[in-house]
Amino acid sequence: MKYASINGLTVGVVYITKPIGATTIEIPDDVFSQFTQNIDGTFTAPTSPPSARRDTGSAREFMDLFTNDEKIAIVTLSMSSATIKLWYDEALAGHVWLGHANVNAGLLALVALEAITSERKAIILATDFDT
Repeated sequence: MKYASINGLTVGVVYITKPIGATTIEIPDDVFSQFTQNIDGTFTAPTSPPSARRDTGSAREFMDLFTNDEKIAIVTLSMSSATIKLWYDEALAGHVWLGHANVNAGLLALVALEAITSERKAIILATDFDT
């Protein structure tokens, strides 16, 4: 945690420990890392907020989240399970929102059928399609 005196959007002085009697605000390290250091030693706050995670992607982007072995397991399961086939077809039909209940339900089914692990499910659901 860092502490700073603020003047508009400029952070005047940055302190590692909070100075006694100074009027400062706390700046968490992850937020402070977004500041730009000026030539005079002061720091300027970011001018725009960090972009939000893009959790909707194309069918191709969604399928790219899976390894080749996982894709083969999904296709194999879709040949014997109407539920998996329907989920797979719907995923390929358009854009996929990772927050949709059907996406989660399908991934849970894939975990139950051991096509993916619960850890992989969590990684897939946390994906930012922009990174």
